[in-house]
Amino acid sequence: MWCGLKGKKEFEELNTYNKVFRIETTCPVSNGKIHQNYYENLLKNLKSEYKESICNEDFYRYYRAGRKDRDHIYFKLGQINYRNELKSGVVEIDFSFSTYYDNKITHIIANELLYTYMLTKMNPEENPDTILQDLEVNKDIS
Repeated sequence: MWCGLKGKKEFEELNTYNKVFRIETTCPVSNGKIHQNYYENLLKNLKSEYKESICNEDFYRYYRAGRKDRDHIYFKLGQINYRNELKSGVVEIDFSFSTYYDNKITHIIANELLYTYMLTKMNPEENPDTILQDLEVNKDIS
């Protein structure tokens, strides 16, 4: 499916760990109301980003449905729909290694991981495995 399959998992993890590092190093306190508000605001921003730039796209619905019938279109090196799919992040992609949609999936997965991480930080008494199971049942973070 993905052209950049070899480094995809590592890139997802690096992207997620980088965001978690920035979140943790800018957190004002380690507990209490300010701590809770900090993570609630981050979660709100993540949900907003999801609604604005992920969930309303045709590709997201294609990916979420587990379809494969257009993989030859989406995952062809150098292939991009400049009219419908162009975002500013496209300049960060090495088109000789992966595709625009490889990058898109990495972004979707990283956001799901961040969502789970933030829920865990907001509810540390809950078992993280339970949160992950709940996320699998309802993939949308809206």
